Amino acid sequence: MFIKHFLLGALLALSDTADAKKSKLRKLAKNSECTVEVAALLAIDPGSQQDEIFECRVEDVENGKSRKKTLPIQANKGQQKQLKDLLSKGDIVPGQTILNIAGASVGKNGVFLPPGQDISNSVRQSNGNSNGNSN
Repeated sequence: MFIKHFLLGALLALSDTADAKKSKLRKLAKNSECTVEVAALLAIDPGSQQDEIFECRVEDVENGKSRKKTLPIQANKGQQKQLKDLLSKGDIVPGQTILNIAGASVGKNGVFLPPGQDISNSVRQSNGNSNGNSN
C-alpha cells in the first residue's frame, strides 16, 4: 500500500513539474522573427564530427523594457537537418539571416519551433532578400 501511494505521489509531482515547465513557455506573436546565430562545438577527438548549435537572437520585452536575448533553437531532427543543410549551402548566414518564428514558444531554455515548420521557407536575409525561394 505504501508503495502505491509513493508511486502515485511521484507521478503527481512529475506531472506538476511538466505543467510548470509548459506554463513558463510563452507563444510568440505571428510576426515574430529572430536573427540566426551559429556556434560551432570544437571536437576534441579529430575523428569526431563537428556539431553546430543554432541560436536565435530575439528582442524580448519584459516589464516594458526591451532587450535582445540569444537563445538556442529547439527543433526536431528534420528541422535541425534543414538548418545544417541551409548553412552548408550558404542560405543561412550567421548574424544576417532572419528566421520567421511565428507560432514558436520561447522560454529560458530556448526558442521551441512548431513541429511542422518548414525551415527552408522560413528564412530570409536581413536586407529583405529571401533564401532564393520566390513567393
